[in-house]
Amino acid sequence: MGEEGSVTAWEHGRVLAYLLEQGLGSYRTGEAEFDAAMKRVAIRQGDHLDGLRAMEDNSCDIVYFDPMFRAPIQESSGLSPLRSAADDRPLEAAAVEEARRVARRCVILKEGRQSGEFERLGFRETVPTGSKLAYGVIRC
Repeated sequence: MGEEGSVTAWEHGRVLAYLLEQGLGSYRTGEAEFDAAMKRVAIRQGDHLDGLRAMEDNSCDIVYFDPMFRAPIQESSGLSPLRSAADDRPLEAAAVEEARRVARRCVILKEGRQSGEFERLGFRETVPTGSKLAYGVIRC
């Protein structure tokens, strides 16, 4: 992100948007650079697809999707209390297409490794992690 960079995070639900905004605004890691970066994250409450459609072509470096997994990873239960407030709709192909339009470098999807979402949404390149997660990448 760099000192001049910024991040816009879209959260569909009001409760989660509020919690995210409050958390990023008040949490302190003790690492000055990381704390400063968290303050440059702008939280927007609403539909990510609407937000993407409002953006100009090639107007950001990266679009990163981190949807609530449709099949939760049980070993990672930290988000369990928030699941009922989360938007559990599957990511739409239209959102990926809009992301490709606005991203200069790449579109990334964090998802369960075996979910089938990468194939469904056209992410041909995947980067596995040491866990049940993987990252799908579409280079622009």
